Amino acid sequence: MRKVWITKRKGIPGWYVEWYNDEFRRRSKYFKPEFKKYIKPFQTRKFAELNSDVRPVGSVIDIPWNSFKQQYLDQKQIEGISASSIKDILNTIRLFEKSSQVASTAAITRSSINAFITDLQKRSSTRIDKENSTAGEKVYYKLSPNTINKHIRNIRAMISWGAKSQFIADTEIKNVKADDKRINILSDSDVKNLLAACGDDKQWRMRILMAVCTGLRRSDLDNLKLRDIDVDRKTVSIVNQKTGKVTSYQPLPDTLMPAIENFILEEIADGQTNFFKYKFTKKWDKIKQAAGLGEIEFHDLRRTFGSMQADAGVPIKALQEMYNHSNIETTMKHYIRTNDSEKRVGVNKLKVESWL
Repeated sequence: MRKVWITKRKGIPGWYVEWYNDEFRRRSKYFKPEFKKYIKPFQTRKFAELNSDVRPVGSVIDIPWNSFKQQYLDQKQIEGISASSIKDILNTIRLFEKSSQVASTAAITRSSINAFITDLQKRSSTRIDKENSTAGEKVYYKLSPNTINKHIRNIRAMISWGAKSQFIADTEIKNVKADDKRINILSDSDVKNLLAACGDDKQWRMRILMAVCTGLRRSDLDNLKLRDIDVDRKTVSIVNQKTGKVTSYQPLPDTLMPAIENFILEEIADGQTNFFKYKFTKKWDKIKQAAGLGEIEFHDLRRTFGSMQADAGVPIKALQEMYNHSNIETTMKHYIRTNDSEKRVGVNKLKVESWL
């Protein structure tokens, strides 16, 4: 069994992790003082690598769960992933700990993973309000199938890293099948009803207009700056909050420009940098209910924009660029819908009279 040890050399800040390689030559890796927390994870992985040939095939090194979790998070930070991604991973780990209650990596098995997925699926079908739950009652928050699969992807990545580091036996984890989600495309009258339901609220009226006329996401609108609106060029430029990509511009309809100019004059105070005074609020639920469109989501306004553009003859490739989709299939599958009138045009071309 080959050892991996830590040494500190006189006059040199930091530490060295040292070992003997296959040719029995002494090797080392230096860690600066600010990277002290990465020493133990590296030492553990190097030990597993050097001694893989003297352990039974498929065997793993059992370490405490908290140590494994911290090493994985440290590795993610070394890779430079975003703070929001770290937050998502931590949320997944929290759910995994609640359902599986593992104490060490040896306890991460097929059964513990299945328990985690089963618990996630319960959350997709059960919802209990925290305020109304009785003492000691288990509280579930409703999760969509897509959210469940995001958690499964996160835990799969962690298991894969653990397998490569020889802490966990590699196992296959599959996504759950998401039900086909109903996609609502609004008609012209639906859009009118939504705008009318806003009443005197100019902030929400403009938010809905911008969503239908540009296809911007809710997060895009929440983070929209006044400087992003170019009144002269009739464009809006944004940083896509979902992908992080910078879009050069998005054209604005000529007929919308007077409303935008009035909005800037009347609704934007001196020193205000955001285009909207406040971010998305629950008032959206009241507005769509008042418009008789209780089943729609705000994201349906983005889908409506694409369908209306397709109806107007805008090429799918141009729509893909406006949506910032890396794959044109995403644009075609999730954002373009034909309406009943288009379908009727086709069936009315059938030569039924000549058949009868």
